[in-house]
Amino acid sequence: MKKYILISVCLLLVMGFHCFAEGGGLEEEIKAQMDTAGVGELDSLADGAREFDENFSFDERVREEISGKNDDESGKIIGGVLKFFFGGFKEALSQTAKIMLAVLIFGVILRFVPDGALKDAAFYAAYAVVFTIALFMFGQAERIGKELTEELSFFVKGAVPVMCTLAVPSGQAASSAGSAAVIGGICLFTEAASRALMPLTGLMAALAAANNLSEDISLKGLEKMFKKIIMWCIGIVMTIFVSLLKVRGLTGAALDGVAGKTVKFAVGNFIPVVGGIISDSLDSIITCSRAIKSACGAVGIIALIYMIVPPLMRIGGMLAAFRLTGIITSPVADSRISGAIDNFADIVGLILTINVAVSILFITAMGSLAS
Repeated sequence: MKKYILISVCLLLVMGFHCFAEGGGLEEEIKAQMDTAGVGELDSLADGAREFDENFSFDERVREEISGKNDDESGKIIGGVLKFFFGGFKEALSQTAKIMLAVLIFGVILRFVPDGALKDAAFYAAYAVVFTIALFMFGQAERIGKELTEELSFFVKGAVPVMCTLAVPSGQAASSAGSAAVIGGICLFTEAASRALMPLTGLMAALAAANNLSEDISLKGLEKMFKKIIMWCIGIVMTIFVSLLKVRGLTGAALDGVAGKTVKFAVGNFIPVVGGIISDSLDSIITCSRAIKSACGAVGIIALIYMIVPPLMRIGGMLAAFRLTGIITSPVADSRISGAIDNFADIVGLILTINVAVSILFITAMGSLAS
């Protein structure tokens, strides 16, 4: 508590004397605080958002948000979702079309060839085609998910010092410090997800291939167990981190309220001659800082959404292509081949679930920093 008050007093005194001496207007004060906090540096960290909007500029969007010139993003986001989903679906369909063709050709052969070595050879040839293409698409989905996690983590880590710098003169140091600590935990979880949960999906892919290779092998129990482990890990971690963010926000708000009043009282009563004038100017500084912090948080969430939409929609397009392939080939395909296609679709869906959960955590974290 004491260190928050001390830091706030020092920064606010510096800013207060600066405003008192320079007599700058509100716009100059906003610009000065944005430059001091390093808001412009976040522009380079938001490169991933330019795939969604090539003209995106973090610094300019923050200024527009403060001035009230921001536009409604819902239509733009919906349009982007459809664009990247159908783009991903079309790209994936070019791969799954090969599965459909192989399954249909070998399915017809298997219908008319009597049981024996030739029929077995036809089945294994079809299965090899399905497995090779499905494994390639699984690798793509896994790579997209890992790159997304790294990109989001890089951006949010860069945003933490900027938001905390803005939080101190705005009288919200305790809340931001608590949120920053929890965000550190979120980054650790995403690293763990990349190193542990993603490899589990790879193990599930191997089990799916082995399970459907022969009717005498049944590994469905292991597949279900790994799936439950992943889902439980996601659920537990999301519950813990969201709860911690809420608790830290509540306790931090109380500390910030006390610290803010203490700072104003100390400046107004213990600085001779100009203390009262500087104390009055603190209201302007606090207002500017809170406006910039809120604008940075809002634009930060928009940047995260812009980063999230393209990769998630590509994975969603893959999932839709897998499901469509399973529906089209099921009437003629061997039950083991149909089972393999469905299993790989489930695994791609699981990768999508992991990345959606990670994305929600980062968006929640950015919202907590902004509040």
